Amino acid sequence: MEEGPILPLLLVANDLDSPLGLRLVIIFILILVNGFFAASEMAIVSLNPNQVRLWTEEGKKNALLLQNFLQNQGNFLATIQIGVTLAGFLSAAFGAESLSPYLVRLFDPRGQYTWMDTLATVLTTIFISFLSLVFGELIPKRIGMAYPEGFSLAFAKVLRFFDMIFQPLTKVLNATVNFLCRLLGLSEVHGDEVTEEEIRMMTEAGRRVGAIQGEEAALISKVFAFDDRAVGEIMTPRTAVEALPLDADWEEIQQTIAQTKFSRFPVYNENMDDIVGVVHVKDFFRRQHVPRSDFPHKFNLQAYLRPAYFVPESKLINVLMREMRQDHVTLAVVIDEYGGVDGIVTMEDLIEELVGDIADEYDDRYPPMVQHPDGSFSLDALMSPAEVSAYIPEIANLPLEDADFDTMAGLVLSQLDRIPGPQDKPEVALGSLIFRVEAMDGRRIAKLWIKSRTQFEAGDLPDQTASQILDQSDICEISEQQRK
Repeated sequence: MEEGPILPLLLVANDLDSPLGLRLVIIFILILVNGFFAASEMAIVSLNPNQVRLWTEEGKKNALLLQNFLQNQGNFLATIQIGVTLAGFLSAAFGAESLSPYLVRLFDPRGQYTWMDTLATVLTTIFISFLSLVFGELIPKRIGMAYPEGFSLAFAKVLRFFDMIFQPLTKVLNATVNFLCRLLGLSEVHGDEVTEEEIRMMTEAGRRVGAIQGEEAALISKVFAFDDRAVGEIMTPRTAVEALPLDADWEEIQQTIAQTKFSRFPVYNENMDDIVGVVHVKDFFRRQHVPRSDFPHKFNLQAYLRPAYFVPESKLINVLMREMRQDHVTLAVVIDEYGGVDGIVTMEDLIEELVGDIADEYDDRYPPMVQHPDGSFSLDALMSPAEVSAYIPEIANLPLEDADFDTMAGLVLSQLDRIPGPQDKPEVALGSLIFRVEAMDGRRIAKLWIKSRTQFEAGDLPDQTASQILDQSDICEISEQQRK
């Protein structure tokens, strides 16, 4: 605000002989000035810095000014605060001084009550403060939040003008604030830092209002969880690994390839703890190590082996993915703390942790988890509790923090303390859920049935009919192939 033309106007309007309308107009103008600064503050703060940077690169009008405000928010906020404070102070002071005499004349025309001046001043100040709060703060801030881009671009030059006018005051204010912050140990606070939790909260807020689709929000959540998971949590367990013995002949290899439909196989010498390499199906056709006339009579699997890539089960999957990409490896053998083979993990397993299951033309089209019309669930017991909790929230409330298992089968076994027989269907009650073993694959639980005591509402999963629920004869083979 320029003091030259405004102060004489205030002095003239404060004369009791001046019209009441002029006094009210001056007060309303000061409230609007207060509202302009309030709206400007909210609009600038609500801007997306990346969007402003893009406007600057495109040469959009006033974008460079906005970028300067965002890069120097300390000076900008000081300018705004000076404008708000001056406008608010002048409107309250001028209003109380110029309007209170009218109230005194109205309620005490004879001047009988000495306290009437004080009461009129208080009432006038309260009234003007209410107007300033509504028209000078709340409504302008709503406007700034609703139209941050348009408002900021339209009034960027005006803000720049006030920034230059108030520059001496802003320097004094910033110097004082910086000095006090250093005394309080706040000099290293950075307002631009955004934490993982804040991003999660913004993602969830965007999903609720429809700005972010559900699949996009789920992908963002999986990206953050990706850094926290270990290889042992996502690997295909040893019992479900299809491997080839080193002395296998060509006929045996052909049969295994046809039955399993996999393209890569670990190769072991004496047992599964003695992995000597990995073989790729394509190598049988691209690398002929014996003359065709002697093939397959002189076939030797050793000649087709690639070096095995060993990793500990505790390695984080984000680190493993980076290493596998650098070394051009697509299958890794997971080793436990005793040096034995614990399972395998593929590049596809790592990618599926981000984007979900990837089905190719050889994958069975049975979902690993389906819901019955009565609200109960049937699922592959090799699913992890985290995967199941996405559909059954009660799973997340179970005390699993110190659990020594990675699958739903391990959860049930930890409660049973025994291995069910082939025909057993034991039930376990845990929390608000009831678990029942539906099928066994040797000594491994292959299929589980889960029901809530409070009953789940059908429809959380894609609609499935009873005929689509896997029966006991299917689950053993399908669960192994899905985990691979």
